[in-house]
Amino acid sequence: MSTFNMNEKDLKGKQKIKHEHIKNNTAVRKMLTESGIYPEKLAIEEDIKKLERKYTEEEVNQISDNKLLSSDILEIDISRISDENEIKKISNIIKNNQGNSTLRIYYGDNKDLKVIEKDIQINSEVINQLRKYLVITDSSVNYDE
Repeated sequence: MSTFNMNEKDLKGKQKIKHEHIKNNTAVRKMLTESGIYPEKLAIEEDIKKLERKYTEEEVNQISDNKLLSSDILEIDISRISDENEIKKISNIIKNNQGNSTLRIYYGDNKDLKVIEKDIQINSEVINQLRKYLVITDSSVNYDE
């Protein structure tokens, strides 16, 4: 809808496009909530399954560090971790490796999965420390290299 209106109204500039995007999102949300649909209450698993293919742990381990190092974003899923020491270990990895790349962290339970992003320096040590939590999607790794 935003793209159509940008072209139709010949919108130029960041602020005009941003305003159009917000206006359209607000209108869509209003229509959904009037029908009793609240997007934040929908199960996130359904969206993820439709939008991206998750790889198995074996496939993750076969992806070379070079491919992961060339990525601007790493994604990890810590939603199944119940050991507080393991969470602290991951937290320390993030604190000790701040940088300009993005670490997308999925946490919470399956009914209320949340996502946060942290700045991180992607290097071989970080990849090895976080490998068992990595979430690899078709958009995460460029296979053309």
